[in-house]
Amino acid sequence: MKYARTALVLIVLAGAVLVGAEHAGHPPDHGALPRRLARHRYAFPVTAEAQVALSAAHLQDWVTYADLVAVISVRSQEDIAPEPDDARRGEGIIGRRITVRVQPLWHRPGAPSPPVDLAFPTNGWFFSGPHRQPLVFEDGRWLEVGQRYVVPLVRFREGWGALVDGAVPVVAGRALVEGASEANPLVPRLEGDALSRVAAILDRTPPDPRAAPFRHLDPITRYRRVHGVAVDR
Repeated sequence: MKYARTALVLIVLAGAVLVGAEHAGHPPDHGALPRRLARHRYAFPVTAEAQVALSAAHLQDWVTYADLVAVISVRSQEDIAPEPDDARRGEGIIGRRITVRVQPLWHRPGAPSPPVDLAFPTNGWFFSGPHRQPLVFEDGRWLEVGQRYVVPLVRFREGWGALVDGAVPVVAGRALVEGASEANPLVPRLEGDALSRVAAILDRTPPDPRAAPFRHLDPITRYRRVHGVAVDR
């Protein structure tokens, strides 16, 4: 299954532990599974931890590595087929690709712009036989069709994706910070205010000056150069 970045996933399911390597389209994610899904379609979500290739713990990370921060409206979703070994075993991970409408709130100077309608991979499902449960990562959120969220977006080598999975829901034109992940660095700054504050908050946040010589590089390579991590060839 093709994703934008690599994550090591530890899945804890009904007391059993499964360790697997998966390619993740965005950063770690665990959060509020929609009540409709939890109540009607699945017995419980699968919670996972992931080791990710980019840091997004601070707003400085957002303005250094994200290309823009936008409100996305999730319009549709489709499965990404499991790896052949998982399919033969009858247990593993089914990916998910969502199509969204993008409404930019803030743009990093000189960064690329995504199309208005954009598709990218996000959390999928853990499956065992005919059963599946949403796979949600720590400090993230399941992005549900028909809902809107504030998300930092990045153009990876393989295409566009989200910098973090801890998206902030948008309801009636306002960021709904109640129930949003506290690990999302934007949450304490918004305090339930209108979305018009997002650009001002990010404009006041200086990017990491060490990244300036590498701004032309893709975000993962830029991050590795800044932090002295070996760059894959």
